[in-house]
Amino acid sequence: MSVDDQMGLIKSICPRASIEFRTQHIEGASKWYVSTPGLELARDGMLGSIGSNGDSPEGAVAVLYANLTDTSSVFKKDNRRYLRWTGYMFDEALRPEAQQ
Repeated sequence: MSVDDQMGLIKSICPRASIEFRTQHIEGASKWYVSTPGLELARDGMLGSIGSNGDSPEGAVAVLYANLTDTSSVFKKDNRRYLRWTGYMFDEALRPEAQQ
């Protein structure tokens, strides 16, 4: 899948997603990242940020794409929807706590 296709998939669940260059040096952080306002992962009943750092714009998109598609649930904070990657698309899912 091309980087454009990966970014298209990311924008389908986070329309404000954008590739950003880190202007300030942060120890151990890569120069590029994908900003995903309002999108958080739901893991073990807690919400957390999604890793999206890379040494190039393409690398940052690839990392975020891998994190989204290898995760069982994604919480989209803007409208409180839980989504699950089915292997080819995102689909509505129950809250992680409700699945147990």
